Amino acid sequence: MKRFFYLTESFQEPADYTVTPNELLKFDTQHPELNSQEFWYNISNYQAPDDYLPTYSSIRQNEHGLFILASNDFASCVAGGVLAGDYNFNNFVTSDFKSAKFTAVHKNNLLDLCYLNDITFVATTASNSMEMYSTKAPVTLEKENHQEIFCFIKISSKITEGRVTCLSQFKRKNRLITGTSKGHFECYEYDSKELFLSFSLPYGHSMEITGISTHPSIDLNWASTSHDKSCLLWDRRQVYPTISLIDNHHDQLTDVKWLKDEIIILSDAAGNLMVFDTRNDQIPMTKINVLDRKINSLNFHKSNKIFGVISDSCNAYIYKIDEKNELKLIHEHNADPNVLNSLCFDVKKPNTCYVVGDGKYAKEITFTQDNE
Repeated sequence: MKRFFYLTESFQEPADYTVTPNELLKFDTQHPELNSQEFWYNISNYQAPDDYLPTYSSIRQNEHGLFILASNDFASCVAGGVLAGDYNFNNFVTSDFKSAKFTAVHKNNLLDLCYLNDITFVATTASNSMEMYSTKAPVTLEKENHQEIFCFIKISSKITEGRVTCLSQFKRKNRLITGTSKGHFECYEYDSKELFLSFSLPYGHSMEITGISTHPSIDLNWASTSHDKSCLLWDRRQVYPTISLIDNHHDQLTDVKWLKDEIIILSDAAGNLMVFDTRNDQIPMTKINVLDRKINSLNFHKSNKIFGVISDSCNAYIYKIDEKNELKLIHEHNADPNVLNSLCFDVKKPNTCYVVGDGKYAKEITFTQDNE
């Protein structure tokens, strides 16, 4: 016996369905056209979270004092993150996400953030992508008080060859270089609307690139560290590294910072800090042991005289580097039992920095440079 299914009747619009005008369709959350790109880019980007996620992964601040925070839940079986922005750091401390200037749900875990300028930043994700956002583009919706609603606007998104593990801006401000988990370098140029891949250098290292820092005065020159235990200096005009500062270190190198024209500071997985002169490689000028754990990142103040050390521990260390390139510990912060993930210095207060970590941990730290 044949049975016929009348598909046209099965998929009829319900009697109570109200047609939304085309100009409002992209803002309609009751009957969204899910196949529409207008819905995807205008609604999903502005979705507010229910709360911050348990792990604060990265914190950054621009010249106007606007903080951006990335939070994740790495214990969940569903990947996802939350981006938040606020001028008041205490809103992150109290997890008061409703008081934040703007928030947005992300479909991937967020790894790191970096401001490109006062209104634009990039976010790296665990799904091998890098996304550029703007913080000054208002939504065209209006509330009852007819005030603009501010939120994150995704400007551009790029798929990368491996997970982006580190990035740095060149002296020419509209250029950015990244290092990936596959050992590749990728250089991008950007404007207010798009990220453009300028060049790529595959397999610059044989293992994951852990740190990258551009030359403070020469454009298209940079230094890099990797899990292959090497630190290399690069010039864009050459395919191969110009100098192999370290060939085979006894531990994996984890981060690098090019301080001056000839001075570079490195960190390794054994908890050591090393200062090198590029004119006399293989022999560090200064070497100190911070702790017996892996150092994850070096976070410098804009003056390049003070920097914070974040490791696989509950402690954050603030160091000062003097004119003789010697390192001096000026403050130590303990966040036990929370592991710290990120640190940034205040742009207006020279003796203040902020740390975030697991368990929604956020803390403002005040220190004295004289180690009193």
